[in-house]
Amino acid sequence: MKFGGLLMLSLVFADFQEDLNTISVTYSCGKGLLKPKTYHRISDPYCTFNHSEVTSKTIKFFPQQCEEVCGLLVFNSNTDLSEDELKIPFKNMIILCGGLRIENSTLGSLSFFNISMHMYFYCETYGLSITNNSLLTNIGALEDFLFFGDDQNNNECAFHVTDNPKLDATHLCAQGAVADMFDMIVTGNFNDCECNGGLITAENLHTYRKCKTLIGGLLLINFTFTEDLSALTNVVQIRGDVEIGFTDFENLTFLKNVKVIVSRNGRLGDKVVVNIHDNYEMTRLGFNERLQLFNEIDPGATILNLENLHPDFCLTFDNLWQFTWDRVELISLPANYCTKDVGNIRDWARVCIFYTLEKLPTNCYGIIGDVEVDVNSGTHLYKLFGVVFIFGSLKIQYMKAEGLDFLYKLAYVIAPDAARPAILIRSNKYLKNAILASLEHAISTSSTPVALYDNPLLFQNNYECLMFRITYLTNVQVDNRQCGR
Repeated sequence: MKFGGLLMLSLVFADFQEDLNTISVTYSCGKGLLKPKTYHRISDPYCTFNHSEVTSKTIKFFPQQCEEVCGLLVFNSNTDLSEDELKIPFKNMIILCGGLRIENSTLGSLSFFNISMHMYFYCETYGLSITNNSLLTNIGALEDFLFFGDDQNNNECAFHVTDNPKLDATHLCAQGAVADMFDMIVTGNFNDCECNGGLITAENLHTYRKCKTLIGGLLLINFTFTEDLSALTNVVQIRGDVEIGFTDFENLTFLKNVKVIVSRNGRLGDKVVVNIHDNYEMTRLGFNERLQLFNEIDPGATILNLENLHPDFCLTFDNLWQFTWDRVELISLPANYCTKDVGNIRDWARVCIFYTLEKLPTNCYGIIGDVEVDVNSGTHLYKLFGVVFIFGSLKIQYMKAEGLDFLYKLAYVIAPDAARPAILIRSNKYLKNAILASLEHAISTSSTPVALYDNPLLFQNNYECLMFRITYLTNVQVDNRQCGR
């Protein structure tokens, strides 16, 4: 029995040492990379707390003279110090690099953190966990914490405040830097954060009637339409990811007053921000026509999925215009557009149906239909000068022009027909430059969204051909069949 206990203790210690090593590597603890301050810094090995819990025995090793501390600070059932006794060792710390865990403790508050202005918490490694503290009633100190995660990889600090039976966390998620977070988990407390859209049920839906901002995104799975959804009509902002699936909703007009969905998807992030799927009765989105999809991290992707909806589901041109404006990426594409919306989607934005280039009106902002440019198009190319998006495909073949400057504003090509690429450029014997300068995204269910071949003057050598594939720093996939020949 004694041997088993020692083995368990050694395993726990090994895990802690691994965690501490991760912190040291991540924040360069002891390597002098932060700017000098009045007190000791994490460049000093002295400023790393090397113990797996804070107790009366380990507190003597806490780096009391350091403003900057590296460590995984754990307050638990073995913590036999009061808040007043903890104030002295923590009085100088204003930067913590690592993690903070307050779990199964008898602490009543976090008042021992001496915060004159802010506590800078670099927490991408182990984040914050406040769990199962039977006496905890006050975590107001968190209002003055600033949380720093890893924006490039879309890693927000873990933030868990759960199962604290006396803690009123009603306003926690609306205060300080916590209000700017997206993925905080606050559940099982005496009271939890208000207006958490990730925790909506049919039973509690009525409690959201006063909410203007939803935190934690919006999650509606396996919902049946009910008049109680009108409780969400006052919502104007959603912070976080949206997923609506396996419902019988015909549309989302109960969200008609939502003006902005704010997401957090880093430069390398590829998560779906708005995922609307498996709603087999849905024929329209029904969002506010001025809805903005905003990514808090720039540059970063705002990714939208529309999948397994009613066969008659269609996107309006207000939808498409806003998606182009917000640089939204669609990863699944409805086959229909709402034809009755053809006309002006803004006072200055005209949508036209394509029959031939000769018949196309001038000043079209968007085009419905499969656009073809060929040997007979030369005198009408000016009609494409203002086109920003095409809902259909673009084929350029047998053309006499040397470049594609007449499409210099084209940003989006959205092709619902899987049988053809979104953009096909072929058999143009005079073409020397195929760059579409403003192209953001070519969306198609075809395996080759952009295809080029049989354009003999386009590339001088194989290197130029291969380089063309990486010309577009967007999600445009180019299939260039000439490369390697």
